[in-house]
Amino acid sequence: MGLYIHIPFCVKKCAYCDFYSVSSSELHARYIDALNMQMKNLSRTYSDRFFDTVYIGGGTPTILTEDLLKKLLCTVKQYFCISENCEFTIEANPATLDPYKLECLLVLGVNRLSIGCQSAHDRELKVLGRIHSYSDFVETFKISREAGFKNISVDLMYAIPNQTHESFMQSLEQVAALDPEHLSVYGLKVEPNTLFYKNRDLLEFPDEDEYCQMYLGATEFLASHGYNKYEISNFCKAGFESRHNMRYWQMKDYLGLGPGAHSFVNGRRFAYLRDASKYIDAVNEGVQPLFSEDNIISEHDLLCEEFMLSMRLTQGYKIDGRLALDADTLSLYEKHGYLSVEGDTVRFTDRGFLVSNYILSQLINFD
Repeated sequence: MGLYIHIPFCVKKCAYCDFYSVSSSELHARYIDALNMQMKNLSRTYSDRFFDTVYIGGGTPTILTEDLLKKLLCTVKQYFCISENCEFTIEANPATLDPYKLECLLVLGVNRLSIGCQSAHDRELKVLGRIHSYSDFVETFKISREAGFKNISVDLMYAIPNQTHESFMQSLEQVAALDPEHLSVYGLKVEPNTLFYKNRDLLEFPDEDEYCQMYLGATEFLASHGYNKYEISNFCKAGFESRHNMRYWQMKDYLGLGPGAHSFVNGRRFAYLRDASKYIDAVNEGVQPLFSEDNIISEHDLLCEEFMLSMRLTQGYKIDGRLALDADTLSLYEKHGYLSVEGDTVRFTDRGFLVSNYILSQLINFD
């Protein structure tokens, strides 16, 4: 199975971010102690499971000190069975890594970095609320390579306020020139409870045509530079798919730890309340941290989720009769170039990915 550990700390909240994070540095040590205690408490429950992917996300995990990172990573290995070929990822933001910290991560088993760049233009980074410059990102990428990391993923964003197709393609070209193994290219979504949502009427976002142009432009450009699109927003060189994220999309078991972290184990989905202080207190008091959700997924809902998540992948969904799909709707969207149906496999085309949520809602009955 997979293991996800949430580190909910950032120097500053970005204007678009809806992930759970806080800027309370005084909680760092107490939080790591609580995480480690929970891992110890759960070790017997999962003693028969091998973890072949570990993903430490946030927040910004790399704002933790070397000592706290060592403490956390050593505890992961102490209480869980980590496979020898484990894909071990940690998220990082530029300017939060140095050669010593990178060496510590490598020695303790981390073999994949996911670095948040978002844009090669400082003016766009400022709009997003990022605290780094593009030169900070380049320096972080450079020292990560020099430290010995051979699997680096980079996040980029499009549809940023006042961004143009040209400026986005420039970002893409500059980052691709660094030759990362993996790129995640996300279209900005304005989520409730974010600064962008609060100021949405004051901001000028690219329109739908520009959004589509950016996405299709990225797909074409990356394909011509050796990057395979394997998921709606993810591109990689051959053999460098994110094994951990594939676990989500293929509905394989994963355990999530920390406030806001989700788990999916044996058909049960549960998530912890997005409150670091309450999480710490619960673990210290020897009780189960509060859940924000805890459900056994019905067989029908599992089939619907399997279909929707499979359709995020370019490999698509194999029709096997377990889930009733509307044949007329399939035929209609295939005719208009949004779906490709080959034998018993249905998948989205590049154009189809742009309207995938709408088409999925037409194909299956969620009731």
